[in-house]
Amino acid sequence: MKRIIWQPETKILIDSFKKRSVLDDSRGGHTYEYHAAVALSDSYHVIMDESAPRLPHENFLQYWYRLRTSSIDGDIFIMAPPIINLGKRRKDAVEIGMLHHIYITEKMKTLKGKVSLKVLKRRLRGLDMVVTVSKFWADFLDGIGCREVRVIYNAFNPEEFVFGTEEVKNFLEKNGIPNDRPVVYIGYADRVKGVIDVFNALKDEEVTLVMTGPVTEEINIPVHWLYLNRKDYLLLLNACDVVVNMSKIEEGWSRVAHEALLCRTPVIGSGRGGMKELLEGGGQMICASISDLRDMVREVLGNKECYVEKGFNYAKGFTHEIFVRKWRELLREFAP
Repeated sequence: MKRIIWQPETKILIDSFKKRSVLDDSRGGHTYEYHAAVALSDSYHVIMDESAPRLPHENFLQYWYRLRTSSIDGDIFIMAPPIINLGKRRKDAVEIGMLHHIYITEKMKTLKGKVSLKVLKRRLRGLDMVVTVSKFWADFLDGIGCREVRVIYNAFNPEEFVFGTEEVKNFLEKNGIPNDRPVVYIGYADRVKGVIDVFNALKDEEVTLVMTGPVTEEINIPVHWLYLNRKDYLLLLNACDVVVNMSKIEEGWSRVAHEALLCRTPVIGSGRGGMKELLEGGGQMICASISDLRDMVREVLGNKECYVEKGFNYAKGFTHEIFVRKWRELLREFAP
């Protein structure tokens, strides 16, 4: 049986794969790669490279040296960007890059970021294939001269997003969220996700603003701030009247937006990166300027059903069956 070495950026994916369950702290990319690795494990010997993630307090040179001296052996290597950038090349194995996104805007702000991006582009061109999650990033990879690029979209099970009215009501009560005005989810508590700008744009509206994620001193805005497990997070999306995703970075796709649509909740987003393809396909509103956000929220709240049906009908087509088939077809090209 062919050995697939999956080299992730973080330990969360390794732990999820061991437990055969997506951990609550997983972000979108972790969830995607978990499902891909599990799908392939039926036909291949999938091994998570526990030496791939950077260790706490490990400096750059120590990390680089460890990756370059790695002795792990396999037939196919699936690599996250840090490993693509710093790891050694293996001429006797197939090398596949897994690219969800690159924070290009952020990288271009520093010399270190610019150098890192230049090296990553060069190394991406040397891989046998790069898998990505949207047409935006496929166009980027084609544009820098990658040998072969494949888009395999995120996948979802629509049944996971269905909850009863009473469950949603109980969730709101348990978390002290009033339901006497529209509930607006403004995203994960991270400055680059645009939550501060969204708060400033909507703070005077007759709405209840909700944000999720671990507490951080960087964010200090008076909204309902929740740290939720997977089920409660989905209950929140069901309870919301609109989800706002004004990310300032180039998104791979935006699982948050997609999951909201599967909860029959409309989305307004910045459309950065692959998010634009999702919002356009689902008939949702793209907000290019934060100054337009207040009017867009009012428009969506006043015509909610129109956006709900368009979004749900588009989002439900991204099934696990298609996802699994695409990944298995890809691997058969290199390991029949």
